[in-house]
Amino acid sequence: MLLAAVSLPWLPFEAVCGIALGLLPFAKWGPVRFRGAALGLSCCLLWVFLTARPGANDLHSSARRPEAHSARLRFEVRGDGDIFLFPGEAKEVRTPVRVRERYHEGEWHGAKGRVQLRLTESEVLKGGVGSVWEASGVLIPGNFSYVGLYRADWKFIPDPGSLQALSTRQGSVLLSGFFKVRERLAHEITAACPERSDIAATLKALLLGQRSELDRETVQRFVRTGLIHVFAVSGLHLGLLSSMLIFVCRGCGMSPRQYFWVVLPWLMVFTLYTGLRASALRALIMIACLLLASPLNRKAHLQSAFSLALLLIVTIAPAQVYDLGFQYSFLLVGSLLAFGKTFTQRLQAWFAADPWLVPSAGRQFRAQYVWSPLQGAVMVTALCFVISAPLTAYTFQLFSPIGLVGNLLAVPLTFLLLASGFPALLTTFLPASVSAAAFLPARWSAQALLTWVAFLEGIPGGTQWVKSPALWVLCVFYGCLFCWWRWPQRKNVAIAGLAALTCFAVTSRWLAYREPELGIIDADRGQAVWFRQPGHGIVLVDAGSAWSGREVAQRLQEQGIDRIDSLIFTHPDRYHVEGWQVVGESYKPGRIFVAETDLAHPLFQDLEPPAQALGRGDSLRVGGWNVEVLHPAAERQGGSADDRSLVLRFTRGWSSILVMGGAGKNVEERCLASGEALSARILLAGHPREGARVHASFLEAVGPEVVVFSGKTFEGVSPLREAGEHRAHALGLGVLRVESTGTMRLKPDTGSLYIGKPF
Repeated sequence: MLLAAVSLPWLPFEAVCGIALGLLPFAKWGPVRFRGAALGLSCCLLWVFLTARPGANDLHSSARRPEAHSARLRFEVRGDGDIFLFPGEAKEVRTPVRVRERYHEGEWHGAKGRVQLRLTESEVLKGGVGSVWEASGVLIPGNFSYVGLYRADWKFIPDPGSLQALSTRQGSVLLSGFFKVRERLAHEITAACPERSDIAATLKALLLGQRSELDRETVQRFVRTGLIHVFAVSGLHLGLLSSMLIFVCRGCGMSPRQYFWVVLPWLMVFTLYTGLRASALRALIMIACLLLASPLNRKAHLQSAFSLALLLIVTIAPAQVYDLGFQYSFLLVGSLLAFGKTFTQRLQAWFAADPWLVPSAGRQFRAQYVWSPLQGAVMVTALCFVISAPLTAYTFQLFSPIGLVGNLLAVPLTFLLLASGFPALLTTFLPASVSAAAFLPARWSAQALLTWVAFLEGIPGGTQWVKSPALWVLCVFYGCLFCWWRWPQRKNVAIAGLAALTCFAVTSRWLAYREPELGIIDADRGQAVWFRQPGHGIVLVDAGSAWSGREVAQRLQEQGIDRIDSLIFTHPDRYHVEGWQVVGESYKPGRIFVAETDLAHPLFQDLEPPAQALGRGDSLRVGGWNVEVLHPAAERQGGSADDRSLVLRFTRGWSSILVMGGAGKNVEERCLASGEALSARILLAGHPREGARVHASFLEAVGPEVVVFSGKTFEGVSPLREAGEHRAHALGLGVLRVESTGTMRLKPDTGSLYIGKPF
């Protein structure tokens, strides 16, 4: 079923029917041991196709459009909204809703579809879960994951003022009651931590599953150190909660047969008010299976409980296989069940005490209560790190070796926070002084956790951005692990495959750094350019705008750029500078340079480290490149920021690149009048608001082999830009334009100019 959920939704109906019918003869006349499997697989194929195929619901079929379009809908709220805040943008509230009707051809038609409703902070829905609304707006297709079993096929952005309440009654008294209790608990946690909003947000995320109040910097810090998993409501939360409840049951004299009827309802309540996330559901089903074994006179079996949890979730919502939380949850727990015992025994054998030593009480105490838990923590941390590293690199372009050490303290701190925080939640209905005192241990644990993560982030080389491995690398890696587990007698073959794959990945990464590389990122009206040299960090020129900064950061990470040696801003234009608000969250440059004529500009006042001045005639060496400053002069010329743009020439051996920044006609004329040599093999044309001009006289003075233009602006390619491209073509020069929302890579080696394909 898992394989069917991954592949079948993207196949045509005829192909699925053909595969399913082709399996039926095996169910009738095939080998006896394969008949049941063939019949079950045939049923799985049809079930998954009908429940997970994109476009299978009525909303898709009635719209008949794969692109964004206007729509008028009536929908029912299915959950509480999460607040998202990004630099340079207003807060956005995302709420899961289910469409009931769609207005089409002058009348309302029944429709079904799961939609992620996106509103501004001022447009929050007043009704709770179950309330019905009507609105007109823009319907955008795609898969937008929300929480738990909810996965939206569309996002809907209502037109301002179009929201109209049809019914504000609560559709589910039970669910609305859970959400009200959670809001009450969240309010009490805030009141217990009045002076530290970051600690209050951490407590809400870990105890209640409310992660929307975590500030972006805190989330990014946990991501960079590889510790973001502590915020997942998973087996750690439910396992600890069930242990505490079992301890209470024992204290009350209850038998193990009665634990199930007391523990399970509390776990279900906790899973509901934390959002029905896949990790929590997996843990709930596994714990329920283990607890139910005793009343049914059966022996608890972890592997069977794990398999049942996987089967139930995929059956209920096959689209969960595309959710990253689902993938991490079952991948790591399955790996621990498959390899945990083997690795624990190997680790214990390595550190076993000398059998000839005389036993002592102190040595036995240390072995049982110190070394054994420590070995278990090391085994779990190391195994999870190795198993999840390829998926993390593929998804986040991130490799955090510091997380291997960080988990050894972060997980115990999280355990202490939960162990003290769960009982403290029961005191929120008591006087405020009692509640504040009860939350003190949890607050101290949260503060220690935040301090530990901040310390880890400051360790050099602890976090590295890496280029995403190819999908086939992931498939081979996890395929070898599966073969190792399924056929242990052939584990040497699987280990050899893993070793060969590791050597390939390391070698290809090393070879990628053996030649210089230039990358140009399209950033709307701005631009971002990076230079790489073997053995050096990156030199980044400009960082895009506030709303394109995330795109710039993502493109840098996709290229495996793990550090920025120097940052250069060509001119004080917010379309070239403000993107650093986002890019700077992942990268801390060693030096920052700006034109001396604009050193005091407000856009450059809060940079860290402080900006250094550059002027015409200056030369420096950054990131392995020799950089010459050809413009501007020390005196201030022109009122426009474009007229004061830095013009830089990067050289290394035969490689030479002329970067025009935001320069236009006026700057080109000044550079020609200065009499300085302008020759370069690659010309990165300027990006002023009216488009790069690159007159024929300037092109002849530079004599490039290739002229590179950035992507389209808001209004498209201007006539001035097109005229510049035609002039370059008329002179027999190569002309490249960076694809919109893409990156162009150029490899200017010493012998020839290799042009990589944009993507």
